[in-house]
Amino acid sequence: VKAASAGVVVLKQDLPWYGQVVGIDHGMGLVSLYGRMGEITVALGDTVAQGDSLGTCGSTGFSRIDGAQVYFELRVQGVPVDARE
Repeated sequence: VKAASAGVVVLKQDLPWYGQVVGIDHGMGLVSLYGRMGEITVALGDTVAQGDSLGTCGSTGFSRIDGAQVYFELRVQGVPVDARE
């Protein structure tokens, strides 16, 4: 799993819905979340560049799909947004 853009790791936690999740603050209220991860290889406070490895795909958290995968979400000021925008 690679970082979509540069930023600072602000979340590394196991959450019921997301499973093992990493959150990266990209500034200006933009945060990317990577959920269902198997192994996380970054620490809170780490600075990452675009394309840096965050860990591996996994099957943690809740999902209707079995097998290793990653859940990706973007939030602006805490509100989920369509990543395609």
